[in-house]
Amino acid sequence: MLSTLRRRLIAICVSIVVLAMIAVVGANFITTRSHTLESLNAQMAQLSQSYSAEIAVWIQAKKLVVGSIRQAADAADPLPALKAAEQAGGFDQTYLGYPDKRAVFSQVRVRKPDYDPTVRPWYVKASQTSGAIVTSPYIGASNGKLQVTVAEAAGATGSTTAVAGGDVLIDTLVKTVVEIKPSPSSFAFLLDSKGIIIAHPDQKLTLKPVSDLSPNVSIELLTSTEKSKLSAAVQLAGRDGLLFVSKIEGTDWLLAIVLDKAEATQALSTMLTVSAVTALIVSGLAALLLAALIARALQRLATVRDAMQEIATGDGDLTRRLDAEGVDELAQIASAFNLFVDKIAKVLMEIRGASESVKVATSEIAAGNADLSSRTEAQAGSLEEPPAPWKKSRATVTT
Repeated sequence: MLSTLRRRLIAICVSIVVLAMIAVVGANFITTRSHTLESLNAQMAQLSQSYSAEIAVWIQAKKLVVGSIRQAADAADPLPALKAAEQAGGFDQTYLGYPDKRAVFSQVRVRKPDYDPTVRPWYVKASQTSGAIVTSPYIGASNGKLQVTVAEAAGATGSTTAVAGGDVLIDTLVKTVVEIKPSPSSFAFLLDSKGIIIAHPDQKLTLKPVSDLSPNVSIELLTSTEKSKLSAAVQLAGRDGLLFVSKIEGTDWLLAIVLDKAEATQALSTMLTVSAVTALIVSGLAALLLAALIARALQRLATVRDAMQEIATGDGDLTRRLDAEGVDELAQIASAFNLFVDKIAKVLMEIRGASESVKVATSEIAAGNADLSSRTEAQAGSLEEPPAPWKKSRATVTT
């Protein structure tokens, strides 16, 4: 297949072009991919922080309202303050719990006669903490809705005189989290430090451990990702994703955003496809152009080859000369060929002249040989016949 020099040259040149295009496409892809991922990380970190800050502001507003209730703990009738706080903060209900197990509520609802606020999680946690606290989400016993309690103790830590609290329905918060969709297949979810899901697009996962979302996702992974401020690669529902986590200030909650990697890098994939197709087209055009240029450049080499073959067969025309114009190697080969043919022609002419001389000498030798032969024959004939005196002597003896 690559038996000729022309084909080998074309193959080498095309291979170099293809390798160069692959190198360019690869370098562009790696560089663009790096910049794209950096940009995605920055954008998603900013998006996550923005939503986290929004939720934190919402929580802080609830805490401020609950803090105002605490100031009415010693009032003879704190109910007006409770109702005002309920309206101002958008609470489902507000209340005050006292160490003597008394409780005052802004809403009149059916409760157990032995209701004891001091054993409630919100009371215990607030009395042990300096400042306002937010409980883990739970289903309200009186309304059956998902809610959290914001509470703050009055008095010094360890000597609580009362705990003010307010129940906050978080359906609006859940809706906000569910609406976070950086791309069609991306989503966000909210969870607490124990790994319990607070909000998720799939309502069946509410108040379920994060491990129910995927065995690949754990609270340890989420916590470490939040601390590193970087993304983590995860796989959910058979799709690769990038996990971004940020902490909600003032709570032990974490906001996690899962960005679908395929959708996020779609532009990068498109660029790679376009670059590959472009490289293929350029390589094909380069192959055609190189084939034409190399064939034209080696055209005189084919002429030299044909001339050499003619001479090798013995039927060559020694008067034929090749075009030796130019300074490239082929011109030098043509010039050398012409010089070679000139020398061969000169040698042959000398051989021809020598042959003519040999022919003349041979003719002269042949003529000399013929003359010598005739004279030799004459001498032999004269030796065979006796001389006349010998004949006379013979006759006398006989007589």
